[in-house]
Amino acid sequence: MSRWLIVVALIFSSLSISFVRQVQPDVAPTAVPAGFTQSVVVPANSLDAPTAFTWLPSGEMLITQQNGQLLAWNGTSTRTVLSLGSRVCYDFERGLLGIAVDPQFTSGRPYVYIYYTFNKFNQTPNSCPQQSETVNPVNRVSRFTWSNNALDLSSESVLLDNITSYNGNHNAGDLGFGKDGKLFVSVGDGGCDYLDSGCGGANDASRERHTLLGKILRINADGTIPSDNPFTGTGTARCNTGAAASGTICQETWAWGFRNPYRMTFDPNATGVRLFVNDVGQNIREEIDEVVAGKDYGWNCREGTRVNNSTGPCSPTPANMVDPIYEYSHGNAGAPFTNCNSITGGAFVPANTFPSNYSGYMFGDYVCGKIFMISAQAPYSSVLTFSDNPGSVTHMAFGPNGAQQALYYATYANGGEIRRISYNGAAGLNSAFTANPSFGAAPLAVTFSATTPSSGATYFWNFGNGTTRQTSTASTSYTYTSNGTYTATLYLRGSNGDISSVSQAVVRIGATAPVASITEPSPSALFAVGQSIQVRGQASDAEQGTLPASALSWKVILHHDTHTHPYLTQPTTNSFSFTAPAPEDLLAASNSYLELELTATDNSGLNHVVTQTLQPRKVNITLASTPNANANFVVNNDPIEADEPFVSWQGYVLRVTAPVYIDNNRWWRFVRWSDNNTSNPRNVTTPASATTYTAVYEEFTPEQVYLPVVRK
Repeated sequence: MSRWLIVVALIFSSLSISFVRQVQPDVAPTAVPAGFTQSVVVPANSLDAPTAFTWLPSGEMLITQQNGQLLAWNGTSTRTVLSLGSRVCYDFERGLLGIAVDPQFTSGRPYVYIYYTFNKFNQTPNSCPQQSETVNPVNRVSRFTWSNNALDLSSESVLLDNITSYNGNHNAGDLGFGKDGKLFVSVGDGGCDYLDSGCGGANDASRERHTLLGKILRINADGTIPSDNPFTGTGTARCNTGAAASGTICQETWAWGFRNPYRMTFDPNATGVRLFVNDVGQNIREEIDEVVAGKDYGWNCREGTRVNNSTGPCSPTPANMVDPIYEYSHGNAGAPFTNCNSITGGAFVPANTFPSNYSGYMFGDYVCGKIFMISAQAPYSSVLTFSDNPGSVTHMAFGPNGAQQALYYATYANGGEIRRISYNGAAGLNSAFTANPSFGAAPLAVTFSATTPSSGATYFWNFGNGTTRQTSTASTSYTYTSNGTYTATLYLRGSNGDISSVSQAVVRIGATAPVASITEPSPSALFAVGQSIQVRGQASDAEQGTLPASALSWKVILHHDTHTHPYLTQPTTNSFSFTAPAPEDLLAASNSYLELELTATDNSGLNHVVTQTLQPRKVNITLASTPNANANFVVNNDPIEADEPFVSWQGYVLRVTAPVYIDNNRWWRFVRWSDNNTSNPRNVTTPASATTYTAVYEEFTPEQVYLPVVRK
């Protein structure tokens, strides 16, 4: 899967339709087991697409945003402690993706480590090139020094560099220190091969041992190689400034054979380093791997335990590939993984944090928006749904919650939030509640409802204007008669005297939501790969009039089949442009499109979201052969039959091969194309209208067959 913008949106396979929805802010998320409370810690109005987070020894939370901003949250507000500016590419799944704090931060090493996509060739940060042979951005791991309560941009020390972000997705990007004091790094396969094998399931970059792609890496805090790394002897080389010579093995490699190891996490209950990696699948499986030094985890030969590829470096099938400890299937595989397609954050439950029946390994799925739990030990056979509405989880970790610990997670829901799930003790009192409606003209009757009623509890309501109420029921109503912004609160007292935590909801009286609209491009517009797309929007508000550009923010989402990929975010502007992407692979050309999302936020914090689909110009391409029509072609590593039209996008480059074939015991080989082009394979840039390309063949005898080596 690659950056992580999730939108609850309708999917239209062929229509460009604009629709709107109202967002009621500050409603606490619900649906966790009895005894737990789920609440928003860092609200949406403070964040934009949070990708990861960690804590400083002071307790302050550091939050990475995809757009290259690193924020610190002190419990009440955020501040920017590092801005990468034009150094970062943040289109598609690129951006500021991972963070770690040095374990000796307070004893001589005040360092923070980040993983980000470096804008190496100074391109437009929200529209960096894809599949460029010369100006592609790269991923890097850098160390910065904490000074004067922030990170000094000039202190950057690059530890790993030139990890190609060839297609813009499958960057991975997680960082973490193990109990051995070493820095571990997850790297994806780049989406498409930077050389020749293709995209998606055909991409064999993770099998190339002389690159860092598709690997889990392990380095010292200063970037040097630990002496006990598995590949340090003869036939190995450093890859910290890019790939080594073909045939050698990167010394940074801890394990290999991963597609997009998006998140990794260490077991805090283990005596040594015990590492789980969540590796995002292609079309069939999601997997969790227990990563051991020097091992091969199978991609692109396998997707989970399923065979994905049996050609190139997968032929013959490599020996000793390690099975995942847990895997689940995409789509309608049945409960609890219905419509789950992309594994994301994971976290072990620390000892004595949750009850024993919730003491396993937690993981999220970006597409179905749920958090699951399996046992932290073999046989890993049972699974339960721990939270059924967290939205698009991007990162999970346990962190401080007073004297206890709680599960925190970042989500792109509502534009981006950090949430917390805590256990309230034996009483099982959950104070989370909703306010409906949460805004409107006075007088406004608002119904407050506890999301998890507790039998026998007493409910203490405060409506934010000095009025309080005590009830024995889980809901109550109150009518506000004066304009203003009110923070309603609730806590519970159980029958045994236990007191719950306090939850809040904001009610805005006299406020109306703004009205946003996308004015460009037209809903009927079609795009071509590589085209510059101009986007414009506007918004007005009954109280403020026309909203300024700073009140508008944008997302561009790439829909692929039944799930989505983030493409870019663009905050505080009423207009911008970006370069239209190519489909992820040839199969994706038939079921992918873009979606524009504009969010307008007024001074009272009310939002209005409008979305619009943006379809590619889909073109039918047909490959024919003469003198007979029985040839089989290969397009971008996918088999295509003669005279069977397939869908491409205008501007999408197709690598077309016309192989030797046999028909009725007669051998045929390629001579030329009907336009007299003799290249085989040849690159075809998809035109604007349906086109047929005909390969001219000649008969020959088998003695003339030569089998050249075509793989790297």
